[in-house]
This record gives sequence, C-alpha cells and structure tokens, in this order.
Amino acid sequence: MPGPALCAQIYSLIITFLLLICTYADHSTRKPERLMRMLLLANAGLLACYISSWLLEGNAKYESLDYILTFGKCSLGFVLVCLYADYVFLIAAEQKPAPNWLVRAVRVACGAGLGLVFLSMFNHMYFSCENAHYARGPLYLLNQGIAMLIIAVMAAFTLCRRKQFGRRNTAAILSYAFLPVLAVCFAILYPHPLIGQFSVATTLSILIIYLTVYVNRGRRLLDEEQELLYSRVSVMLSQIQPHFLYNALATIQEMCHDHAPDAEEATREFAEFIRGNLDSLRADKPIAFERELQHTKNYLSLEEKRFGERLRVEYDLNATLFRLPALTLQPIVENAVRYGVMQREEGGTVRIESRETENGFTVTVTDDGMGFDVMVPKKDGRTHIGISNVRDRLAAMCRGTLTITSTPNVGTVAVIFVPKLGAPQ
Repeated sequence: MPGPALCAQIYSLIITFLLLICTYADHSTRKPERLMRMLLLANAGLLACYISSWLLEGNAKYESLDYILTFGKCSLGFVLVCLYADYVFLIAAEQKPAPNWLVRAVRVACGAGLGLVFLSMFNHMYFSCENAHYARGPLYLLNQGIAMLIIAVMAAFTLCRRKQFGRRNTAAILSYAFLPVLAVCFAILYPHPLIGQFSVATTLSILIIYLTVYVNRGRRLLDEEQELLYSRVSVMLSQIQPHFLYNALATIQEMCHDHAPDAEEATREFAEFIRGNLDSLRADKPIAFERELQHTKNYLSLEEKRFGERLRVEYDLNATLFRLPALTLQPIVENAVRYGVMQREEGGTVRIESRETENGFTVTVTDDGMGFDVMVPKKDGRTHIGISNVRDRLAAMCRGTLTITSTPNVGTVAVIFVPKLGAPQ
C-alpha cells in the first residue's frame, strides 16, 4: 500500500532537511561539504517529486505536471548517482586521483541516462503518465540498468581503493551502492508506481555517508588540535633557549656572592619567566596584553642584570586593554636583544610601544642594533622558526599581522597589529 511508503518518504524528506540545516550551519566551504549539500538538495528534490506525484496520481487535469514530476524523479536519480560518483572521486583524489577515462566515462553515462529520460517524456520508452496515471514503458529496465551499471562501477572502484579509503569510509560508500540497488531490484519485482523505494534508500545511504564523514572530520579536528598542542610545545622550547637558561643561572650564581638581594630578585624573575612559558601551553586563546608584557619584562630584567648598561629598555605604553596570542611579544623582543643591540660592542636600546588605532592595536618593538637585510633569509633556524610561528599564530588566533622592517647598521622595527574584531575586550 502507498500509505506506509508515503510516510517513509515524508520522514526521509524531514531527515534530509535536518541534514541540510546541519551542513549550512557548519559554514564549511570545503568541496566535500559542498558536494554533500548538493547530494542532500538533489535527494530532497527527488523525495518532493515522489510525494507530489502521489498527491496528483489519477487527477487528469494535472497530467502535464505529472509528466514533469515523473521526469524529475527519473532525472534526479541520475543526478544523485553522478554526485555520488564525484564524491567518491574527490575522496580518492586526496591520495591518488581516479583515472581520467573512468571519470569521463561515468559522467558520459550519467549524461546519456539523463538525455534518455528526457526523450521518454515524448516517446514513452521509460514511462507514461496518461491522465496522470503512471505506467512503465517498454524500455523501463534499460533506465534502471544504466543507473545500476554506474553504481556497480563505482562500487568496484571503491573496493579497489579500500585500503586508501579505510574501512569505515569504504563501508559508508558501498552503502550507497548496496541500498539503492537493492531498492531498484525490489521495485522491478514489485512494480508499484508510488512506492519510490529508491528515494528512501538514497536517504539512508546519504545519512550513513554523512555520519561517517563527520565522525572522521571530528577525529581529524582532534588530531589537528593535538598538532596545535605540539606546536605550542615547540614554540615554548624554541623560546627557552639553552644559552639563555645557562646565562641567567650563571648571572644569579654570580650575584649570590656579593648581591644577595639582587640574586633573590633575579631568581623570582627567572621563576616567573619559566612559569610564563609553561602557562603558554594552556593558552589556546589570546591572552591579555598586560600578561604578555609582564612575561617580556621578566625576560628583559634578567638580560639587564646580565648585560648591565649595554642594554637599555624604554616603554611607551598608551594601550594595554587588548588581547594577543601568548609568546608573541617576548620572542620578538628577544630577537631585538640577541640579534640587534647585543651585536654592537656598545650595546643599544630596545623600545616597546603600544597604541590604539581606529581599526585595532599596534605593538612596536624598535632597536638600534645591527639590523639586517629582510630580503636575505636568516641562517639561524631557531629565529626563523620562532618569528614564523609568531606570525602564523597571530593570523590564526586573532587575524593579526607581524611586519618587520630593518636597515643594516641602523636597526629593526617589528610591528604587531591586532584588529579590534579579532581582539575581544
């Protein structure tokens, strides 16, 4: 009876719309997600055609509309098969693209199937809708055979690439081959014009693929988060340079002989500096500028105790109520000290300024050290990695930028810019 079948199609349409809402709420622009939306839209159209045909069945005055809806049912079936093939080819292309001849052959077959469905509206070789009563044409099985052949080819391709796809993806992709083909076979054996088992089967298959894709995507995001954690560890380790640790401890040891109060202060600053680096591991969001500034001041105070009058530090802070990624300012200041002013025998000055602009906030680090040619890559891998990491984290966490200009034998200027939209107050 068509009643239960109609209910199944309505439930399938509801599920399809819910999945569509989920995909659009995701705001993803990746091609797999776009293809999934197209699959869901085509499936929604297929279900709508089946439901509308049931409502119009036997109403002679809607014969033309019934022909259009029947054409929609048959043609959208091929559209779904084509999108399914594109989806499989896209997943395969992540490691090894499918042969061009196979991609072209599948698309030509889908196009030929669509063309024959269109002709059937006039020569009735697949179907007829006289007086809005659906009837199969003499070549009905050819229509089903073309679709099943394409699906069988894609199933064979999937099995050949099963190691590449993985067990879960392979099972999900094959569900789109097994369930719709099973529905087509059932429709051939039980030729009721209104049941539309194919549309229900495609909905189940798309649901299986959707759930599999998003479970895998969740795992991928977890892996990326783990990689981000490792990246933060690398940043910390790259900034706690062994030479700085040894020099700081040597300075404190020297102070212990005749300058105990200074040694106590240096020990406190050193402990706070190490704690600041460790805290950065847990900072997966931008932190207050004042917190990053204090971490930088601890570093500079230790270096001032070591270098004495050779290192001079100036501050001009006109804006502090904004956020930026942890370990953003300190590595830039360390570069200014280590590769700038300390390269001069007489030392120099490091100046830190902060300003609020119309569009955001700027932090400028200026030194009058040796400078360098920004067009020539640095040979020191640590410095390059540290600055590159700062630039990447600024862009990723708050859409900020880092600009460095330098003139040999004059000095260097590094400007951090944090836009207001990317810097929550």
